Amino acid sequence: NNVEIGATNLVPNSAPTSGLWYASEGSWGEGWSCSLVECTSAPYGKAMRATFNGKTDATTTASGGMHRSSISSDKFIDGETYTISAYIRASKNKKIAIYNEMMTTNNNINVTTEWKKYTFTSTIDTSKEYYSNIFYVKESTSVGEWIEAHSLKLEKGNKATEWSPCLQDLQNSYTVVLTNESQVIPTSSERVPTSNTTYYTDIQVYQGATKRTDYTIGTVSSANGITVSKTTSRVNFAVSTGTKITADGGNFTIPITIDGKTFNKTFSWSCSKQG
Repeated sequence: NNVEIGATNLVPNSAPTSGLWYASEGSWGEGWSCSLVECTSAPYGKAMRATFNGKTDATTTASGGMHRSSISSDKFIDGETYTISAYIRASKNKKIAIYNEMMTTNNNINVTTEWKKYTFTSTIDTSKEYYSNIFYVKESTSVGEWIEAHSLKLEKGNKATEWSPCLQDLQNSYTVVLTNESQVIPTSSERVPTSNTTYYTDIQVYQGATKRTDYTIGTVSSANGITVSKTTSRVNFAVSTGTKITADGGNFTIPITIDGKTFNKTFSWSCSKQG
């Protein structure tokens, strides 16, 4: 049959956004390390890099790579078809295997120095002990060489669909909202405000569908004749008829931190010159 299906990603932190991918170790790849690197083509601007650093016995070439776990293996259906896909590149052309450890077949792909999406389809055996998604360099790699990946997806069926986050990530993701993102300030032709006014924006933070109030607002400095103050959930922007605004427009960056993560939101303003 044609199977297809697809869509639901079974891999959390697959874009990735944090360092929870792991380097190979032990018999299948000692001497590797993982790190997040900048990547403009990735969904969240980051890719995961696995770099070979040399083995403890001073070996300067080896095979190995990195892996990222899926959700619990009990979420998979034994004997059914699944497809894994990811964007991958390497510091030099390499032969790599990309697969889930429950898959009943293996593969070889030729990865180049350019980003490209690779896919592999196989049936699943849920009796297998491990269920990580593997990026394994199948040939000797010299110290300093690396492979990178982003937009990892494991989905039911034989169709590799566009990347989307795992449901678990959506439930845990943060949404930060400014109730007012831009403000027009009436001024004279010389940019003197026509009234003493305090404008403001309130901060709203959600984790999934849950509203959170335990965030902090970082430093927002006054500038251009606009005086900034804040409360625990609001940032105020005050102008005065006694203080000329020194530019036609601009913006303030508002850093909002929750659970150790900082989100920078932008509040923009402009002068509306009267007369």
